[in-house]
Amino acid sequence: MAADGSELLAAGAAAYERGDLVGAHRIFDDAARVTTGRIRLSAMINAASMADELGDRAHAAAAYRRALAELPDDETDLRTAALIDLSQALQHVGDLAGAGEVLGYARNLLERKPGEERRLLACLLSTTAVAIHRQAWREADEAAAQSLRVATAHAPDLAGHALLNLAAVAFETGRSAAAFDLAAQARDAFGDNEQAVAEVRQNLGLMYLRAGRPSDAEPELTASQVYFERAGVWERCAIAWKARGFLADAHERPADAAVWYRRSLDSFVVAGAELEAADVRIRLATTLFAAGDYAAGETALATARQVYVARGLGLRCAQLDYWHAALLEAAGDPTQLLRAVDLAVPAALAIDA
Repeated sequence: MAADGSELLAAGAAAYERGDLVGAHRIFDDAARVTTGRIRLSAMINAASMADELGDRAHAAAAYRRALAELPDDETDLRTAALIDLSQALQHVGDLAGAGEVLGYARNLLERKPGEERRLLACLLSTTAVAIHRQAWREADEAAAQSLRVATAHAPDLAGHALLNLAAVAFETGRSAAAFDLAAQARDAFGDNEQAVAEVRQNLGLMYLRAGRPSDAEPELTASQVYFERAGVWERCAIAWKARGFLADAHERPADAAVWYRRSLDSFVVAGAELEAADVRIRLATTLFAAGDYAAGETALATARQVYVARGLGLRCAQLDYWHAALLEAAGDPTQLLRAVDLAVPAALAIDA
């Protein structure tokens, strides 16, 4: 049984390496049903990881918790791996506080055990991601820089992840040239890892779009979308569809943009990715206001704001309010101008602070 179980784990890993996430999930799920002991627990954790990558966030988080509940106290390797992976699933459903708590627990375990640099790196990468979601840029920059130091010294094959996080922080803090350079370094660092390169190209394309360079963005986004649709990585497909909406906006085709935003939103909602869904609702609201459908636009914004409020994301609330005020002003309804000012002034003060 042990040998057969090991072979199943190896087969699942091979499927993942060639980009067959659906096949890898099926193999790991089968292994979890027919094996026992440590192999079964490993299979459970791997199956949960595949569910997360395929966009089934709620199922993934529940599966991680089941595995953690069954893990013996002395299985620190599997426990830290499951905790770090659980933190990523919690991030995807918008539970940033839960993700931070889980990462703190994992880091405490790792710091008590030598030789765990690769897992410490994974922990630092997830810590960076949580800080980016919270828009805590100093914390994100410090965690990303530390993760790059660990990767360079102990896991150079994973340095691309740290570089991509540094690129994201640089872009969000107004250092666009550095961001593009870091993203290019990340792409080179990943070598022939197709999925990782596709993720870099998607992120790079989004940065180009936000920098007002749609002609540079389009080939990056198109190539990554082709890969993710072929591989069945639906969360990344949802990001790609959102990007298609951005491109349509850049080409002043709001009706086409709305179609892509709705497709992206539906996928995020099904996956339980509430933060991503909220972000798309804001973009969709912009197209709805442009089309004169103010009631639907207001509903989309209110729903997005509720998500941010529930997670204590005050800066995102302020940014949404400021954008809401701009939309009201652009709509040209004199009766809404006072409301726009009431939204804009406190939002601007919060953003400055």
